[in-house]
Amino acid sequence: MENYSETQREALVTARSELDSARPGLGEIDVQIAEVQNKIEDGKKRLRDLSDQSTGLKDQHSELVERRKDLWREDTKLDSIVGRAVEELRTAERLLAGMVDKDTGTGLRAVDKIAGRHGFEGVYGPLYRLFEVTDPKFNIAVELTAGNSLFHVVVDTDETASKVLDIMMKEKTGRVTFMPLNRLKPKNPPTPNAQDAEPLINKLQYDPKFEKAFQQVFGKT
Repeated sequence: MENYSETQREALVTARSELDSARPGLGEIDVQIAEVQNKIEDGKKRLRDLSDQSTGLKDQHSELVERRKDLWREDTKLDSIVGRAVEELRTAERLLAGMVDKDTGTGLRAVDKIAGRHGFEGVYGPLYRLFEVTDPKFNIAVELTAGNSLFHVVVDTDETASKVLDIMMKEKTGRVTFMPLNRLKPKNPPTPNAQDAEPLINKLQYDPKFEKAFQQVFGKT
């Protein structure tokens, strides 16, 4: 009996010793469990953040898709407007071409092609392309005042005019009259003091860099 009791005590001591030895390990396990739980919570938070970002990106994508559709519709609309404007310009130019002789009409078309082919940026085109009449009731006055000058080709310098003219002569593509801005020196009389008198040039809208050309043609009216 005593031997049994001794054996039990020894077993109890051993068990307590093993328990004491295991306690630090249990503490470490608790720490590891806490770390794992923290990582799980961090992962959940990161997942929620990513979900929110994904939702935001989807909304942004939808907005961009709609914006692209709007731009496409606007682009299509502008293409249509430009197409109509180009066609109207061609129609107007055909009507104007009927007002000049064949050689001049051929020459004007040749100037456009030569300027485009050789990259002559100083070729601005015939005078009639370079302005708009702000009040339609003055259209007839403008046409009568300008006459054939409407079809004179405005260029930056006489050197540019010579280059174009040389090519036209070689290719035998009609004839035109050039208006080199560097050679124009318009001398216009002072404006009358009459209250009902107004220079015709004030009824025209054009780029200021062509001022000399318009003063040359309309400055006296």
